[in-house]
Amino acid sequence: LSPTGLELCREFLAQRGLEVRLVEAGMTQLPFEDGSFDYIFDVVSLQHLDLKGHQETLAEVYRALSPGGRFFSYHLSDRCGVVNHGGCDLTWVDEATVKDIPIGFPLAQNGPTCFLSQVQALSLMKESNFKDSSFDRVERTYNNQSHSVEYLIIRGGK
Repeated sequence: LSPTGLELCREFLAQRGLEVRLVEAGMTQLPFEDGSFDYIFDVVSLQHLDLKGHQETLAEVYRALSPGGRFFSYHLSDRCGVVNHGGCDLTWVDEATVKDIPIGFPLAQNGPTCFLSQVQALSLMKESNFKDSSFDRVERTYNNQSHSVEYLIIRGGK
């Protein structure tokens, strides 16, 4: 949904002499035929949708994958420090999504942000018929380790 992001991507690709077809589209309605992709990757984009948006997007991803295709997502987990910080006032959109991360925390002011538990991620993957779902966790810290941010690495196949 970002013409600016696509332009930056075009510049990056041109600097490297690479030709790639870029398409501006929303995640919840992918403009591709069924079975178009062997692999679909999400790196911290899906996490900016609420749970309903996750359901819609994962159904679309599954539809767009070819038989045997694989999906990978790098997504914020429910173990992030901002979610578990006692003095932080969060406005929740649903049980996993905050309206915005407050100033003073990593990734602040990026709009709606979803923090999935592994149980929620597995449920979403199963709802969309993904098979062989697997999960790992990666933690990184900010501000000299004063803030912890954990990501779920989510994988599944068609």
